[in-house]
Amino acid sequence: MRCSQQRAAGKSRSTCGMGNLETVAGAIGPTLRNLDRRIPIVYMRTMDEQLDALALSASLIARLLAIFSLVSLVIAAIGQYAVVAFNMRRRVREFGVRIALGASASQVLGGVLREGLSLTVIGLVCGLALSVVVAVAARSVLFNVTPTDPQTYAGVFAILTVVSLLACCLPASGASRVDPVRALRQE
Repeated sequence: MRCSQQRAAGKSRSTCGMGNLETVAGAIGPTLRNLDRRIPIVYMRTMDEQLDALALSASLIARLLAIFSLVSLVIAAIGQYAVVAFNMRRRVREFGVRIALGASASQVLGGVLREGLSLTVIGLVCGLALSVVVAVAARSVLFNVTPTDPQTYAGVFAILTVVSLLACCLPASGASRVDPVRALRQE
């Protein structure tokens, strides 16, 4: 097989032309010692091995950043749900008053969703500004992703918006079905 055929087949370039890499590597050490005994040979590696070792740290950093960003997205979603759900549950009495005064359940739910989405949009805009600043600062460790990757931001925004909608809907729908008298008695 010729070298170009071996490269196309995915075989190592080290076997092309000169023979087996281990044989050549074994002969390099004694040859260098014969030329000059003062030349220290600490270790020998191929250029591919050297490049893989250099790229390993950058690859490890990229993987760690991906893991940390996913964990922080989950923490942000949980935190957002907790804050919005707490706020909606705290307002059960207000929902009861609105229903007692004649508001329908859909009106209460719509108002809660509008308020929740407006707060979510404010949070997403602030988060977008901060994340762009951090991403531009971390540009050197981003691989195959631009600092302002639209797919990444769209995915994060979609997840946080859905979490916010769920956080608003679940307590508000429960509160809109509550008996107004019972809601007014609740503290």
